[in-house]
Amino acid sequence: MHNMLSNPDFEGEFDYAPLQEYDTSNGAHCFKDFMSGDWCWKQADLIANDPNTIGSMFVLIILSSDKTMVSVTTRHNQYWPVYLLIGNISNNM
Repeated sequence: MHNMLSNPDFEGEFDYAPLQEYDTSNGAHCFKDFMSGDWCWKQADLIANDPNTIGSMFVLIILSSDKTMVSVTTRHNQYWPVYLLIGNISNNM
């Protein structure tokens, strides 16, 4: 996680805090990345209201897994690799 947070490849593509954008024509909440959602906003409020977490940043860890068949020299073994992503990184990355 530390390497992802400090990776210069993500410079300018990382949300340090949740954001809420609204359409000026109808006032509707616009959702773009995970950090624009209501849940992230509520989690950041919890962090901000806790005196033990002053100066902390909300970092969302997303884990996923998917079955992968490996048939070359392994006799059709199945693997379930785990993929890790930080939700603060913009979708265009």
